[in-house]
Amino acid sequence: QGPRCSPEPAPHTPQPPAVPLFYFLRMAFWGCTLKAGQKQKIDVPSVEVLHVSQVCLHDPKPGKNYLQVQVDGQSYTIGFLEQDKVECLAMDLFFGSEGPTFVNTGKSEIHLSGYTEPKGNIEELGYEEEVEPPAQGGAKAVGSSTAAAKASPKASPKAAAKTEPAKQAAAAAPTEDDEEEEEEEDEESEEE
Repeated sequence: QGPRCSPEPAPHTPQPPAVPLFYFLRMAFWGCTLKAGQKQKIDVPSVEVLHVSQVCLHDPKPGKNYLQVQVDGQSYTIGFLEQDKVECLAMDLFFGSEGPTFVNTGKSEIHLSGYTEPKGNIEELGYEEEVEPPAQGGAKAVGSSTAAAKASPKASPKAAAKTEPAKQAAAAAPTEDDEEEEEEEDEESEEE
């Protein structure tokens, strides 16, 4: 009998890693251009929030430009832009699925920019992010509020009681620097 032939293996198709959908739904850039005198309705998906963070004049022309937003039947002026005076404004406005309508009442084109992000928080979507404990330099960890509460001794008296003995033991234990200093002192006293 000759060599046995085995069927050719199926070509390997790489599979994407098992990552929660939320990972891909983080923040995404958003932008909008309003021509002079234009009114534009923005559709915000029901699972997202729109954050408008900046508005700027594009190719400014003389005259005042008022940026208005219409939400739930009400109109609000949210910005005033003018050539050579105020050509850019920082904002911190959030809009939900009610879908804002932006209106440019001036003679210059206005650019709006910001980002979209998932509505709600991670816990509501069923996922939690891992959180590192805060660094010594005063930096704060970012992540789920549940994990932050676990890391904070103020959140629970029991947690604080458990961490205190560990902190005291760590403070009492000699560090590498202390050991190195003792070794240097020993070497110096031997030389004398």
